[in-house]
Amino acid sequence: MEIDPSDIPLTSSEIRKRPLALTWLCVLSFIGSGLSCTAYFFYAVSYNEILSMIADGTLEYPGLELIMGAGQRFFVIGAILAFFSWLGVSFMWRLKIVGIHIYTAAQLLMVALYSVTIKGYQYVLFDFLLAGIFILLYWRFRAVME
Repeated sequence: MEIDPSDIPLTSSEIRKRPLALTWLCVLSFIGSGLSCTAYFFYAVSYNEILSMIADGTLEYPGLELIMGAGQRFFVIGAILAFFSWLGVSFMWRLKIVGIHIYTAAQLLMVALYSVTIKGYQYVLFDFLLAGIFILLYWRFRAVME
């Protein structure tokens, strides 16, 4: 007797495959959120040393004074939000819809963090548009998540 493969019931993991576009979005977000979390953590831990390097003139980077003027708390909060963004992506990687909500909240709070804490920050609209594009693309895949 021959078994027809179509008669075998599929498990839930076989029914829900992650679309290729969602995989690419997650990979890009893993990279971006992971590097952001690392950078914010580095700046938070090394805040005083970086300020002294700027004062000495050994570290020159356009706009760094503006961002460093936000204070050490800015980098601590940024690291936490980047971690939550990464956490949201890891949930979406496993097709859990709660990841969309975590990611969306973290990204919108990150945009708000920049606009509230950095006086004279000029890229709020660009940051909002970039975060909005990723959020909308992730929301497009909510039907494949549980």
